Amino acid sequence: MSSEATRLGLLPRLSVRHTSKSEGGQIYIPEINWILFVGVLALILIFQTSTKLATAYGLAVTGTFLLTTSLFLVLAHRAWHWPMWALILFGVIVGGVELSIFAANLLKIASRRLDSAGLRSHHHRHHDDLATRYRLHRQAAAERRGSAGRLPRLGP
Repeated sequence: MSSEATRLGLLPRLSVRHTSKSEGGQIYIPEINWILFVGVLALILIFQTSTKLATAYGLAVTGTFLLTTSLFLVLAHRAWHWPMWALILFGVIVGGVELSIFAANLLKIASRRLDSAGLRSHHHRHHDDLATRYRLHRQAAAERRGSAGRLPRLGP
């Protein structure tokens, strides 16, 4: 891919090292390796946890789906001259599914931001309060049962 980008003038000439004499596709490009290294370090510093990185990855993948579908529709319209009803039908069905998955990923990011900012919904806070009260009630009941079966200590 990088050699094609260089031929098209999208990348400057890069030093290519062939790592195998028998396989032409096995190459090492130091500049690309350094770009990937810096990119990975940036991702680690930006996202800090694998959960946040996985959420961002899901958003990137579903965003790519939407972009690919949009470009496909442009191609189908301009190059293949699909009828408008077919474009709309395909866009609504495929794009609708992809858009719903994309929206779910956006909601996941928004809910994590609200949780980290302490702006959880009343329902979640109420549920946590009930769970805490129930756990304390069970602990107190267990302690009462445990002390009722014991005999008082006699002597020192």
